[in-house]
Amino acid sequence: SLLASTYLGGTNYDYGNSLAIDSGGNVYVTGDTWSSNFPTTRGTFRGAVDVFISRLNSGLTSLLASTYLGGSGSDYGNSLAIDSGGNVYVTGYTRSSDFPTTVGAYDTLLGGGEDVFVSRFNSDFSLFLASTFIGGNSTDSGYSLAIDSGGNVYVTGDTTSSNFPTTGFAYDTSHNGGKDVFISRLNSGLTSLLASTFLGGSGSDYGNSLAIDSGGNVYVTGYTSSPGFPTTSGVYDRSYNSGNTDVFISRLNSGLTSLLASTFLGGSDIDYGRSLAIEPFSGDVYVTGYTYSTNFPTTVGAYDTSYNSNTDVFVSRLNSGLTSLLASTYLGGSGSDSGYSLAIDSSWVVYVTGYTSSTDFPTTSNAYDRFYNGKTDVFVSGLYGDLTSLIDSTYLGGSGDDRGSSLAIRSYGDVYVTGYTTSSNFPSTTGVYDTTYNGDSDVFVSRVIGSGF
Repeated sequence: SLLASTYLGGTNYDYGNSLAIDSGGNVYVTGDTWSSNFPTTRGTFRGAVDVFISRLNSGLTSLLASTYLGGSGSDYGNSLAIDSGGNVYVTGYTRSSDFPTTVGAYDTLLGGGEDVFVSRFNSDFSLFLASTFIGGNSTDSGYSLAIDSGGNVYVTGDTTSSNFPTTGFAYDTSHNGGKDVFISRLNSGLTSLLASTFLGGSGSDYGNSLAIDSGGNVYVTGYTSSPGFPTTSGVYDRSYNSGNTDVFISRLNSGLTSLLASTFLGGSDIDYGRSLAIEPFSGDVYVTGYTYSTNFPTTVGAYDTSYNSNTDVFVSRLNSGLTSLLASTYLGGSGSDSGYSLAIDSSWVVYVTGYTSSTDFPTTSNAYDRFYNGKTDVFVSGLYGDLTSLIDSTYLGGSGDDRGSSLAIRSYGDVYVTGYTTSSNFPSTTGVYDTTYNGDSDVFVSRVIGSGF
């Protein structure tokens, strides 16, 4: 069922890119907005595009806090995370030389045309606690952020800067060509770059998602066009699969000095890695994205071992050492299907969201909505952890273009999703913060309950 669903936006373009839930069940969303009247409780719209960060209560009935973040240029919010004290960290990228930074931050100057930023607020955004640039003299973009048990902040993304800041003894201190993935670690106060490394080959390499395991090791996924992307002995696949891009999954130690494991994952066509999560008990790594490959690797007994059409979502599970593909499935219909975010609940159900143009995208009998609505629809799907069965799957959308970008799980089967919609009839529920479509595109935040979507 659809427990709650709300619009969030102004009269221009608004995009929700990342969502997280705090210990009290409050829902935090970040993204970017072109709207000078985006609903905020503080902050001022300063540029063509600003980051927004918003906090809603668990029932999505109240906007508890909301702020702009940006300078006079264009600023994009891509990922947020909440630390053990309830502070909110955000990353993305900025083209503003006057993007707000704080005294004593690691780097207070824009290095090139586009830099990564990392910023920290308290829970209601009344205190701007820390903010820094990270970058070189070219184009640097932050896409994913995570916080370790010690409060250190890890960021990944990609860079074309040969002088992107790295640290002594890091795994790779030299830019490899084109775009490289970077992984950087800062202290909680954002005053010090503790570790930073390149990761890539001679082609273009893109870092999209990062997670930290119970031992402090860092996993990264994305995609690469480099046949020489670094892999390690004994992993699942050391050979580039001759498509335009392959997924990669890499594991580094907490100090970013060693590449512990790194593998390709893909077929003979284009494959994109978008999101990963770590199952806390086994340490197994789940990855999603989308693929054009008719021979993307699947496993015996998986939910769907046959390519469906155009692009398909994939969901894959590898062991912690990345030596074995434990399970892997397609998910899709006869249109184009793209997976963007993945999370695992306490009952070992893997939830995935993204968007689909398939009128026959697989849904389940208990779904909130079994029927395709418009140009593209959000999908939310749940699979058993062994990827053999689809137990929950629903469309979510209106007559326009609806895309899911991020999901998070509050508790067993209680799933929150964000993204954006151009549908004036996107489903909203009674009593939520905003039931009216506002402009060119709106953020949506929706809450669905599993095992009964």
